[in-house]
Amino acid sequence: MTTRFLTSGENLRHSKKGILITATDTGAGKTIITALLGLYLKAKGYDTGVLKPVETGCNETEGVLFPEDGAFLNLYLSPDSSVEETTPFRLKLPLAPSVAASLEGKTLDYSRVVAFCKERLDSYDITLIEGVGGLLVPLTDDKMVIDLAIDLDIPLLIVSPDRLGTLNHTLLTVRVARAEGLNVCGVILNEVSMSSDISRETNIRELKRLLVDIPVVKVPFIEGKFYPEKFLDLSREIRWEPIIENL
Repeated sequence: MTTRFLTSGENLRHSKKGILITATDTGAGKTIITALLGLYLKAKGYDTGVLKPVETGCNETEGVLFPEDGAFLNLYLSPDSSVEETTPFRLKLPLAPSVAASLEGKTLDYSRVVAFCKERLDSYDITLIEGVGGLLVPLTDDKMVIDLAIDLDIPLLIVSPDRLGTLNHTLLTVRVARAEGLNVCGVILNEVSMSSDISRETNIRELKRLLVDIPVVKVPFIEGKFYPEKFLDLSREIRWEPIIENL
């Protein structure tokens, strides 16, 4: 793998109407990062929309599937919205959407997912769309998360957990995105735990060295409950500016 390949900026798609927040793996903290970025944009005066169009692993209560991530985003960014408006496509099993839908005897209509997202992109200054897992997670039998970014023509923000292995996973994700001509507007190196990991001493430095034209921003581990005031203060402490400027 060469630095020159990773910094190639040819044929990138550019759009300022939306960002797809993806990750190198599940459990990287996409939902928290989406909420923090949304709070920052709102504080800057942007009319900001937020979606998690597809969510799996939803708990069922009285026949209704409840999307915890979608509800979390609503709490901080769109308290007047219903979960149906933020996360209309919900599945019960905690699996890739295509697999969950198959096992539940359901069909996820990809064209409806795209149409839903496009409608919201036209409704706000900027819309944050949280994906499902990583770029190559299958949404349907023949469509993946990366296809959604391509069809929506919006840049990617990659969330990477700050732990051993993140260099490989992050560079693989960037390479796949760049191969499809997508603009990676930034990488968030997210501390997902307090556990000791010697790689944290070098991960940020190495990613900045290898991804010289992509902003790499570190987000510290968030302890305790996510109180609104604390969350807003934290959103102001993160260096979002290089990412926004790179859209």
